[in-house]
Amino acid sequence: MPMYVNCAIDIHCAKCKRCVMSEPNSERIITPMPPSLVQLIDDYRFKNRVASRAEAIRQLILKGLAAAEK
Repeated sequence: MPMYVNCAIDIHCAKCKRCVMSEPNSERIITPMPPSLVQLIDDYRFKNRVASRAEAIRQLILKGLAAAEK
């Protein structure tokens, strides 16, 4: 099995060097958001043809974290 798993975002866990998008989704985080933020997330989702709102949120978080590390 390859060390890196390819994904659309190409963000890898610094500790294990595995693609974080390949990990099982076992943690649930409930976060209230204003409707305007939900609309921005949904706009991103539809523009990028993301299958679900949850997946769009995961992608946006990973992109934000990657940008913060630069």
